[in-house]
Amino acid sequence: APAVMVPTALAVAEKEGAGGKRFLEAMLLGIEVTCRVSYALNPVALYNRGFHPSAVCGAFGAAAAAGHLFRLGAPRFGIALGLAMQQASGLLAWASDHTENSRPFNPGLAARNGTTAAYLASLGFGGPPNPFEGKYDAFTAFSGERHPEALLADWGTHYYLPEFAYKLYSSCSFTHPGLDALLGIAREHRLTSADVRTIVLRFPKSGAHMIDDNELKSHCAQYILPVGLVFGGVTIDDILEDRLRHPEVARLRAATRMVADPELDAAYPERYTSIVEVGTTDDRTLSHRVEYAKGTMQNPLTPEEIHAKYLKLATTVTTVGRAEQIAETVRRIDRLPDVARLAGLLRSLPSAGARARAAAPNGRARRKRRAR
Repeated sequence: APAVMVPTALAVAEKEGAGGKRFLEAMLLGIEVTCRVSYALNPVALYNRGFHPSAVCGAFGAAAAAGHLFRLGAPRFGIALGLAMQQASGLLAWASDHTENSRPFNPGLAARNGTTAAYLASLGFGGPPNPFEGKYDAFTAFSGERHPEALLADWGTHYYLPEFAYKLYSSCSFTHPGLDALLGIAREHRLTSADVRTIVLRFPKSGAHMIDDNELKSHCAQYILPVGLVFGGVTIDDILEDRLRHPEVARLRAATRMVADPELDAAYPERYTSIVEVGTTDDRTLSHRVEYAKGTMQNPLTPEEIHAKYLKLATTVTTVGRAEQIAETVRRIDRLPDVARLAGLLRSLPSAGARARAAAPNGRARRKRRAR
């Protein structure tokens, strides 16, 4: 949800000349709506039908965030949500995309679709006024289940935002508790990768298929755990590049297996309880269980750890000085009279497209040939 809401709220807030406080309100509202729509549809049912909940439910959240910034009244707000339903899309077909481009593309779709819906509603464009009622409602279209009570349960008293985790590793969150467990064993027993003969990851049966020998490196436990052990963690470069060229990663990839454990299903999907069992070269079996990954509400990162990760990522596209300037602006965003200040700092960074073109071999030559 935050991956959808940050770009949505920032773009619309800048257009509307909104201050930081209203920007934060829009983000909070969008995240709440996304989560509540997800629970109302049942995210497991969405997954079973091949839908990507972040994309489908995120469109509703983006419409709510943008609608708040456009100051839509109740009737227009309902139409914005209806138009979001009309556009909501995004499938799990990215599971076969080895470039891993189409998975993060889906939150972008949600941001675009929800923003378009709210903008059209602000202009008086018509649409379905009640997306969760009627013959062709969202429940029928997307999941075949209906839990409308989840839309408004404890509204204003229970917020979902604090339940979101900061991802310490650049991989599917399902892999994080297991990686924490593996690294915990290595630290406690002072093991290096050379000391490890086998790795077994026990994971809730209902979700194990998502990370068991997945074609995508970011979603493959048999890739993520060895990489994490060899390099001490998993960064975006470990996904964009193939670490199987490293002999220790390749050896441990073949020695890592998953067990879909129904006994761990009781708390799933609220938490991804994981048990890692390591077989060592001196014939010991070491085990560690993790209920909540580092970065979750129950096992939080420190502000210093969050800032360190931010700098590590931000300095791939800008200087340390500019990154710190952005961070300082974000720290006091609730006091900013206009978020254009933050948007301006971000807009001065090189675009992802420009970086990709600069990195592509003979990219200019290819464009010239097409022009002829």
